[in-house]
Amino acid sequence: MTYTLRRRRAVRFGALAGVFLFFGVTGITHEAGAQSPDDVVAPLLVLDGPVTTVTPGEAAELRIRVDDTDSADVRVFFPDFPAGISPAGNPTLLSRGRGAIEVRIGLTADEPGRYVVEGILVATAAGLREIEPVLIEIASSSGETVPVRARWRVLAEQFYQSRSVPVILEVIGAVDYLFPDDITYRAPETGLFEEVSGIGEVSTREIGEVTVYDIPVAAFLFTPATSGEVRLPEASVRTGDAVATARAQVLNVTPIPDAAGASNAVGTFEIVSRVDTTEVNRDADATVDLEIEITGTGNLPVVAFPDIDAPGFEEIDRAERVSTEPDQTGLDGYRGVRRRTIRLEYVGAGEENAETTVITVGGYVYFDPAAARTVRIPPQRHEIVVRGGATPVDAAPTVPEFPLLTVEELSATSWYRLAELPWVLYLFLLGPIILGASALWSVRRRPPSRRTGAVAMVITIVPLLLGLTLAPSLNVERIRTAERLMEEGRPAVAGVMYDLEIADNPWHAGLHYNRGVLSLRLDRPVVATYHLRRAVRLAPQRAQFRDALAASSDYFALEDQVPIPRYPRPDYLVLALIVLWTAFWGVLSARRRLRNTLSLVGIGMLIVLVIGTLGWSWSVDRREDGVVRRPVHVRRIPDESAVPWIGLSTAQAVEIELQYESFYLVRTQAGMTGWVPRAAVWTDTDG
Repeated sequence: MTYTLRRRRAVRFGALAGVFLFFGVTGITHEAGAQSPDDVVAPLLVLDGPVTTVTPGEAAELRIRVDDTDSADVRVFFPDFPAGISPAGNPTLLSRGRGAIEVRIGLTADEPGRYVVEGILVATAAGLREIEPVLIEIASSSGETVPVRARWRVLAEQFYQSRSVPVILEVIGAVDYLFPDDITYRAPETGLFEEVSGIGEVSTREIGEVTVYDIPVAAFLFTPATSGEVRLPEASVRTGDAVATARAQVLNVTPIPDAAGASNAVGTFEIVSRVDTTEVNRDADATVDLEIEITGTGNLPVVAFPDIDAPGFEEIDRAERVSTEPDQTGLDGYRGVRRRTIRLEYVGAGEENAETTVITVGGYVYFDPAAARTVRIPPQRHEIVVRGGATPVDAAPTVPEFPLLTVEELSATSWYRLAELPWVLYLFLLGPIILGASALWSVRRRPPSRRTGAVAMVITIVPLLLGLTLAPSLNVERIRTAERLMEEGRPAVAGVMYDLEIADNPWHAGLHYNRGVLSLRLDRPVVATYHLRRAVRLAPQRAQFRDALAASSDYFALEDQVPIPRYPRPDYLVLALIVLWTAFWGVLSARRRLRNTLSLVGIGMLIVLVIGTLGWSWSVDRREDGVVRRPVHVRRIPDESAVPWIGLSTAQAVEIELQYESFYLVRTQAGMTGWVPRAAVWTDTDG
């Protein structure tokens, strides 16, 4: 990786006196004169070549020839050796005549793997010489293979609390490009640890005839929530039968200044605020939408928004949008934007004459880790003119109008959901079983008789008849009462009637649709979103239901909703499968063999296609989603005391992936996952 190479050059040439360890040379008592990195000339060749293979516990020896020098002028400087090998004692010097000196450096193999030794310097009176890079291959205990290794690599020189830092899990010392079969790790419990893509590159080194690969297999953004020592747990990478383990690391995290503690913002940010109107009417329940936008690079998912001061206003709703991606260029965490929209209703009293009030977005302080300083953003103010009169300044958006389904439409004949009657499918399998048993029983290996085919055909049609429902068992009087209440202008009470009916018939899509439309008219975004989404789930083929859900989302400004994919109802696919099986038995009972063969192949291909589509449709149909009841924070672990990292707004739809005790693991439209309390999410089981 580019980052790796820059770092290695810095270690090699940055500060020789402070980094290198000096070892005395046998028979030499004086020190070499000072040299700078500019004095380094062409590399010295290792006599035995650039690649050495040893077994654990065996001592390797590097032999270097230095011409035209005297042993009294030779000094050897070592860098920090890679973990897994270590120097074995002091170097020794042997005279080879005519001013040639052979330097022998002993190394001990401590751990299997491939290690690149570089940065060994030899100082003579003529100047400072560096030996060529050497690849030390330490075989496994059996002496057959040289395993690859794994390690954590943090792409930051300084670790600050709440700073989002790239962390790479990589395989090093591979001689072939490989991709792991499995990666196992446990996320640190002291902050946000999110796997990302687009960070890290494959690094290669040519040493002799061997190409060595360092391959990143996973990239993460780590945002520690505390300061002090933070432990990065070990991880394992499995490739075939080999498993490489990246050792745990302890990171020293520096606290951020107290001035930036309230915002928890580490990076570089800009804040822009705006209002949708500068005038309100005191007599018209007027509202102002205040939007606060934070853009920049850093720990965007966990930064706090500035405080607001709005005298004369009361907050009635808020929504938040997050759009972030890893910073692949500067490696400074996340980059993108967070927007929070706060709806404020004017409740202050005043005179009939015009007056002015000011909405203030408070000052903001963030910590810039590159400059190691805090930056202050001044407060932003928005002047709102309050006028008297009965006409609002801005007309309220029009509530979408959708007709309710009548009691006749709700009671119409419908196909019952076979998903709720699995025994019907088991009964359907009796037809293929009877025909298969008949074919195996036949001694002459003739096709099954017409009578056997007819019996199998009848048995396959029985589930179709059992799956039909002539009319849903609805309480018609209750629904007519709801219609009468709507005509009297009492939609809230009519909604209660529908709630009672839905409790008796939770799988009726039309009831959920009517309840959602009533809630839309009552300006209840959570209830409307839940019931309209449930209607689309139960009847994905109804365009009217999807149109109502889309209009409701636009009306309530619910942009970050988990989409409901379009898919055929599994019941229709089961019906198609029954029809195909019936045709299958009919063709089998025919006598024209060639036509039978071609027909069987065609019907068989259709059956396979329908079965595959049925499996996909059934999995989509069973996917559970929910609607957020109130603003809630998502946490990385199922614990109320855990550090929150993103917020979910009221009526936001999420996908339920897992349930653990009193928490749900949810996935948002942006693909982020985390834990929220079950009480904060309305799901199908609650309805």
